[in-house]
Amino acid sequence: MVNIAFVRDLGTVLDTYAGRHAPVFDMTNSLGYFYYLLARRPGTRFVHISMAEPPFAQEMLINELKHTRPPVVIFDGRAIGLPEWDGIRNNVRHYLVSQYLLDGWQPLLVLNGELLMLRRDLMAARPALPPMNVPASTTDLWFSSPQCNWGSVPNFLGSRPRGRSIDIPVTSL
Repeated sequence: MVNIAFVRDLGTVLDTYAGRHAPVFDMTNSLGYFYYLLARRPGTRFVHISMAEPPFAQEMLINELKHTRPPVVIFDGRAIGLPEWDGIRNNVRHYLVSQYLLDGWQPLLVLNGELLMLRRDLMAARPALPPMNVPASTTDLWFSSPQCNWGSVPNFLGSRPRGRSIDIPVTSL
């Protein structure tokens, strides 16, 4: 069931911060909401983030974002779309895209569980929050996303130490 009040609020927020015609980029796989119900123009040809899983595809997506420069990015979510599968959040699975977005966009608000980010160069002159049916959260946004469930994946990741290291003796009590 579609929450009409939420869709209206989402449209109001996008109109306020991205204008009516600027592209938006969605990392939550919520195509039906952003590109159909709200008739927003996708920020890249990768309308479903899963289309950019291998690193070379992530680089292609990043190059398109450099060109389109969407004012608003839907970085993570809880209520709509498919923000994770196999227990790994999209913003972790697509780490190159996420790093690019985190470098160039900043959290703006969480609306009904969806984290929207605004391009950094627009933050200083951003308009005030528009009136909404449900108030948006605007505090503690950097850590508003759910914790990633890496499971046993880190057991298979290699790491090479960099820089100086020291040995620290450990004794049992």
